[in-house]
Amino acid sequence: IKKYRLTDGQIVDANGDPAVDPATGFFYDTAQSFWSAAIDGSNTSAGGAASRLPVNPATRKLYSYFGTALLSNAANAITVGNATVTGAMLGLSGVAGEPTRDELIGWMRGADVLDLDADSNLTEARLDMGDPLHGKPSVVIYGGTNASPNVNDAVVYSPNNDGYLHAIDVATGIERWAFIPPELLNGMLGLFDDAPTANKHYGLDAEVRLLKFDVDQDGIVEPGMGDRVFLYFGMGRGGRNYYAIEVTDKDNPRYLWTRSPAQLGKLGETWSAATLTRANISGATQNLQKLVLVFGAGYDNSQDNVDYNTDNIGNAIYMIDAVSGNLLWSATDAGGNLNLASMIHSIPGNISVMDLDGDTYADRMYASDTGGRIFRFDIYNGQPVGSLVTGGMLADLGAAPLAAPRPRSESRRFYNSPDVALIRRRGKSSFFNIALGSGFRGHPLNTEIRDRMYSVRDYNPFTKLTQAAYNAIVPVRDNQLVDVTTNVTPVMSDTAPGWKMELRLPNGWEGEKVLVESRTLDNKVFFTTYMPSANAANSCSAAAGAGTNRVYVVSALDAAPVIEQDGDVSNLGLNDRFTNLNQGGIAPEVVFLFPDNGPPPPQDCTQNDGRPECKCVVDPSRCPPVVCLSGAEVLGACRNFNSRQKTFWLESGAN
Repeated sequence: IKKYRLTDGQIVDANGDPAVDPATGFFYDTAQSFWSAAIDGSNTSAGGAASRLPVNPATRKLYSYFGTALLSNAANAITVGNATVTGAMLGLSGVAGEPTRDELIGWMRGADVLDLDADSNLTEARLDMGDPLHGKPSVVIYGGTNASPNVNDAVVYSPNNDGYLHAIDVATGIERWAFIPPELLNGMLGLFDDAPTANKHYGLDAEVRLLKFDVDQDGIVEPGMGDRVFLYFGMGRGGRNYYAIEVTDKDNPRYLWTRSPAQLGKLGETWSAATLTRANISGATQNLQKLVLVFGAGYDNSQDNVDYNTDNIGNAIYMIDAVSGNLLWSATDAGGNLNLASMIHSIPGNISVMDLDGDTYADRMYASDTGGRIFRFDIYNGQPVGSLVTGGMLADLGAAPLAAPRPRSESRRFYNSPDVALIRRRGKSSFFNIALGSGFRGHPLNTEIRDRMYSVRDYNPFTKLTQAAYNAIVPVRDNQLVDVTTNVTPVMSDTAPGWKMELRLPNGWEGEKVLVESRTLDNKVFFTTYMPSANAANSCSAAAGAGTNRVYVVSALDAAPVIEQDGDVSNLGLNDRFTNLNQGGIAPEVVFLFPDNGPPPPQDCTQNDGRPECKCVVDPSRCPPVVCLSGAEVLGACRNFNSRQKTFWLESGAN
């Protein structure tokens, strides 16, 4: 974990110099991140938060959960002196060649027990961290105090594949504490041994989601005012649990709950990050704010098989109470509150949840699965659990509806959350545009499956449907969508179900696929793709995995290119839909940053239809452009978004 700064649309280092080489998309060798004592450049083993771990491992605050809610209590400390931490708990069996319990605990705390630097000092700090492959961190801004507000009073909560959740001070990069779920303690011996293995080790390999409940909405966490801060995270490839920890006091975390298949029987590998929302369920025991978490049941690793298959786990959606963790509602193929025969594939992506009427309660949900299907659900707040939600399948875009034996080329899978955006058209009906790309995340080097980028239209954006109406829906099939692959000016009728863009240009099918979520801004869909190198052959060698990354920017209406990319300004063609990224590996999703406008501009009040309307007189110097990035690579795709409209909204007090 490293810290940089964004200045005038450019990532800069601790010295104020450009940090990222535009020719490679990676950091300059001469860059120095903010928490590093010296130049660390693109070296992931140098500098950063790892370099700021306690110099004396004996002082490190390392916790697990052994029955006492306050994690900072000595009963939860991973120390030699805590008899609760047994050798058996750590996977030790007493055979020759194993470390002792005390040695393994010392190693877990960061001591150089193995004398890696050969200086005979076994108690000095080792200063390293596990990898955050899919582990997206979250930042909590505590904000200082009312007397002394401080935006840098903040903590990064970062999960890693060594099984640690790190709490890192934003200002200094120093670890405040770390937490290892008890279920992962028996994996520490394998990490200590570091023996060659055919499979990667996973620990906490998922996204951290945040609930910051700020009662007076002043941006400052004040426990005495009733403010609360909760963290929620799964395990990704690392396991089948979800965890909740309260971090209202950033130095004294409290364990809330763990949810596993014992409570939620359909849980697969917990890939789906919990979406925080509100739902009012008649007769249910809920927290006072009726805050809930909604997530897919995760990933069934049977989907690592290339051939089409159905799943026994992961094929569900759960809604649980955000404070107690109690199950409130579920949907699956059988045994849920809503049972749909079509829910037979695992749901590793996040659930898109929407409040359509502004009452702070969720009204609509969209989900996708590894069978290439898209689902829609309507929530009837105030109803009992049995009639709380109606839903059904909107689209069936993979191999599921085909006759057996299903060809591998059609085994398209959705791993990501549907990107839902309202499209308004003058004189025509509005619709929700559901943008979603297919791609085999289980095997990103696969070249057999013929993937697409999709846009599916929901022409009932604000109307709730009865279950009978859902049951009558005939799902949209792949061959019913308008094929825009080679047509930049397609004819889209007012009732067209949407469009598809086959990822096969310019040289035919080469395994190009969408591995991350798309983003829609200003009626434009932004998404990245990955195409393995020609010698991939499903090998995970460094050379084979290099591949090519692209970023696409297309119209949500018809996938027409919207930005000139190839130097020919006379007309926009197929090559203007995308540009190649410089970075290697697999590029992450596009992220938008909206820099502060600075002081408010003066107001110009005019009359509009007899009603006073104040319009900002925009000073361009006060309106820095939107910045979009994929990883550390700043994209030119947002250069046309200099003009922004100020929009007002009502916050509910929960971020």
